[in-house]
Amino acid sequence: MRALLVDSDGRCRSKLDQWIRPLGFDPATQAEDLETALKVLEKRDFDLVITALDLPGGSGMDVLQASRSKQIKTLVMSGHFETQIVTSILRVKGNEILEKPIEKSACQRAVKQLFGEDKTPRPDAEKSALLAPDESYQPMKPVALPAGPNEVVGRCEALQALMESLFKVAETDAEVLILGESGTGKELIARAVHVSSHRAHRPFVAVNAAAVPETLLESELFGHTRGAFTGAQSKRKGLIAAAEGGTLFLDEIGEMPMGQQAKLLRVLQEKRFTPVGSDQDIEADIRIVAATNANLLELVAEKKFRVDLYYRLNVFPLHLPPLRERGEDILLLADHFVGLANAKHRRSVTGIDDELRALLMDYHWPGNVRQLENAIDRLVIETMEGMMTLAHLPVDLRAQFHEPPQPDKKVEDEDSIDRLVRVLAKALRGETRVSSPLEEALPDPHRYVLQAPLPPDGVEMKSLLQGLENRLIDQALERCGDNRNQAAQLLGLKRTTLVEKLRKR
Repeated sequence: MRALLVDSDGRCRSKLDQWIRPLGFDPATQAEDLETALKVLEKRDFDLVITALDLPGGSGMDVLQASRSKQIKTLVMSGHFETQIVTSILRVKGNEILEKPIEKSACQRAVKQLFGEDKTPRPDAEKSALLAPDESYQPMKPVALPAGPNEVVGRCEALQALMESLFKVAETDAEVLILGESGTGKELIARAVHVSSHRAHRPFVAVNAAAVPETLLESELFGHTRGAFTGAQSKRKGLIAAAEGGTLFLDEIGEMPMGQQAKLLRVLQEKRFTPVGSDQDIEADIRIVAATNANLLELVAEKKFRVDLYYRLNVFPLHLPPLRERGEDILLLADHFVGLANAKHRRSVTGIDDELRALLMDYHWPGNVRQLENAIDRLVIETMEGMMTLAHLPVDLRAQFHEPPQPDKKVEDEDSIDRLVRVLAKALRGETRVSSPLEEALPDPHRYVLQAPLPPDGVEMKSLLQGLENRLIDQALERCGDNRNQAAQLLGLKRTTLVEKLRKR
């Protein structure tokens, strides 16, 4: 049998060659970089490919993809695997992973398993599951967790449902819109979509639309030619071109200027774009995943977001739940972050005691997972070693955790206008007398309506009440210079309620 060994380390290749020969392999063909490996794979057939994940000139995932297309059994080696990459590798039969530093027995066992000569369970198979719904929750083991920083951690029903949907859409090229509060992990979910797709071996490029100045965003996305504008001294490839074959993640998509939205729409519709200063179209083989914590429909109503772009992006929405709604995921994530912080800061924290765990569970986490990660990071630094307890809480964190939750400013189902309508209806039926404070708060014409008796022939109640509501809304908008935020506050409404009432009109 013939094998191809791909690694920049010649000593590693030599060891692998020696280890697999007793298993029936001829002296192996060797390649030290991605370009050489792909050329060799084009020209020759192999029974086995063993490749490092990190290669000069690219990624071992490119070698894996080329091997997969020729149905060659493949082993991928790395000193650290992100869970999503493990999933991408192991989800296809005929692939295995080897963690560096590699031992002879592990290498031979993996090769035998690939060729059906070893029935030992895959030692890393459990890592292929982003979620483990059937396992009961266990507190973290001392010192560190094996999970990588980009692992999706959680077992709550909402997250599991999201991940089931994620794996379904990942197999396609459909656009995905990730919705959720700030700090819930939208970029993490976008990466999970990428590495679970057939584009996993190609680039994942992330850009925050809110962080790039409007004057530079077009050049950042589409690139530019030399001399396209003042300061453009050389040709520059944009992020869309950099993501060729892979995934472009657009975070805070609601902040993208209207002018760039039209050009992004063309990329989605025609899969083509034009660099700034050029008259040449370039094909774009990319998948776009967008994310936002804003209400895009509200922005559409305000004419700040294109309705056609909204429907293009919203092909498959994924809703990330806030941390406060994820129950014991808070403790799972806390343990996970302790392990990561131990490794990052060279600490030896062995766990979180029961009192502190109870406090973490009771807190409302307005900053979501990002806030939890930062808090645990700081606590691990403070604790240094042993069990983490309430005594390790810095004063400011202690005050923060004991601060009562500040509920969102929500308006009751019967908002102020609706309550007024109900009072008016009762007044017109003669069932009640409207209180003077409410009368004083209304313009003179409406006081007259409140005090007027029901006419002998009756009234058209619906149109009367609708007219009053419209009059109040119009006056509020006029007083606030059409600023809907201020008008909504003046009327005691949520902004979204006001926008919806205007839409219905």
